[in-house]
Amino acid sequence: MTKQIKFAKRQDTFANIPGGIVAYWASEATISDFKHQKIGDYFNVRNGISTGDNDKYLRFWFEVNRGNDCWKPCKKGGTFRKWYGNNEYVVFWKDDGLAIKTSLDEKGRVKARLGGVEHAFEKGLEMSRITTGSVGFRFSEGGFVFESSTNDIFFDKDYSDYYPLLGYCNSKVCNSFLDLMNPTINVMPEDVRNIPFIPDFHGEDVVREDVRKNIELSKKDWDSFETSWDFRRHPLIDGGNNMGTLLAVKFDEWGKVCQERFASLKKNEEEVNSIFIDVYGLAGELEPSVSDDEVTVRLADRNREIKSLLSYFVGLNMGRYSLDSDGLIYAGGLWDSTKYVSVQPNRNGIEVINSDFFGDESLDNKCISLIRKIYGDDTFENNLSFVADAIGGKGSPREVIGSYFLNEFYQDHLKVYQKRPIYWLFDAGKKNSFKAFVYIHRYSSDTLATLRTDYILPLLDRYNSRIDFLTKELVTLSGNEASKTTKELERLKGQFQELSEYEPKVHHLADQHIELNLDDGVKSNYEKLADVLAPLK
Repeated sequence: MTKQIKFAKRQDTFANIPGGIVAYWASEATISDFKHQKIGDYFNVRNGISTGDNDKYLRFWFEVNRGNDCWKPCKKGGTFRKWYGNNEYVVFWKDDGLAIKTSLDEKGRVKARLGGVEHAFEKGLEMSRITTGSVGFRFSEGGFVFESSTNDIFFDKDYSDYYPLLGYCNSKVCNSFLDLMNPTINVMPEDVRNIPFIPDFHGEDVVREDVRKNIELSKKDWDSFETSWDFRRHPLIDGGNNMGTLLAVKFDEWGKVCQERFASLKKNEEEVNSIFIDVYGLAGELEPSVSDDEVTVRLADRNREIKSLLSYFVGLNMGRYSLDSDGLIYAGGLWDSTKYVSVQPNRNGIEVINSDFFGDESLDNKCISLIRKIYGDDTFENNLSFVADAIGGKGSPREVIGSYFLNEFYQDHLKVYQKRPIYWLFDAGKKNSFKAFVYIHRYSSDTLATLRTDYILPLLDRYNSRIDFLTKELVTLSGNEASKTTKELERLKGQFQELSEYEPKVHHLADQHIELNLDDGVKSNYEKLADVLAPLK
């Protein structure tokens, strides 16, 4: 008969653990740590506000016009990330959030929950309340409203030494305490308040410096991608002269930067873990090592980086960016043509995709030309091949890039911009008879009329002329040439028919002179033109 082994502990052993949790698996050292004071004894831990209607009051920052003071930066949690980042949203905060604070439901009650609103725009630490693994705390430098999907830690106005606390909150020690108190994916403010906390400890200066570096490293990583509002320019383009540069070399250099950043952050996190494991007496129970998937800065990825470079090229052509100045140049407001010297943006915020009929004016050819312009003639063919190899596809490099813009770019754009695109795809159908992007911040009530008169109607004429030419030529052909021409004619006739059916839809909407109100968000505005746009999926 197998002998059963039983473990027994007095129930009052767990009295110091908040919530009366009988954590029979916890060590004596862990249980003893709960005798310390708690984070809530030193800091104010709050949940953010609930607007009562996020569809109305919350937007991704890139949806609304830049410089619209009605919208303020908003922390809304997001994916697992430590130290810095997840700055994605804005909240409608006109007149200090009056609309949110006074909006009533059908019973006359305020719909919003305004917890922690008194801490709006203060410095603090924030974390995503819903987690699927480790908890990630991030520094908030001030200027944000905090939304209910975050838990937030605020300091006294005279207290600014947040580095040691942030280091502790992102340590394995703190995570182990949180997991013991609340093993679910929904972390509440009370859980954070009840985390054991030792305010003064040996190694504090080391933690402070490590955390300072971690914030800096994480911010540089976050700002390397165009969905950051502090994005400066694409990392594969220097601020100076790029002529004669091989993209393969630029990517290798970028890869080293990312690897060094990743390694530094990991090393710093492990040092912070070691210090807090020692401070809380948990040596032998927790390991300071950090796995790669817990490091929340990104290593270089050739496919992602080259696709983002092509997206940057689109932004150059649309006037969103400029090679002559860093950062976001135009996203609403006054247009300043003096910002664009090296690359002149298009005249109307429209980029058409059809190399066969629009030649150098087609978006794919414009982006190919930018590779030559930015990196030079000597490296052009090598760079073109590097781009094509990175994004993948069949055919020559030019064909691969053209196919990418025709068939894949928009899906990647939707993914990066979380189905709230800034470049809208006007798409006639599956036969690819007509596709064009419109930059929403340059859209006007005349854009559809321009799209029709400057692009669609001339393209219909070109289809017609090409069909007539090939029809006449077919009479003189035989064998393989005749078969090839017949297939080409069938394709062109199908495209002509598709575009002929699309044109009246654009005409109908153009006659309405539809205005967009970007305050309403992409989703609402997209519906106004849905009949002539590619679906948001």
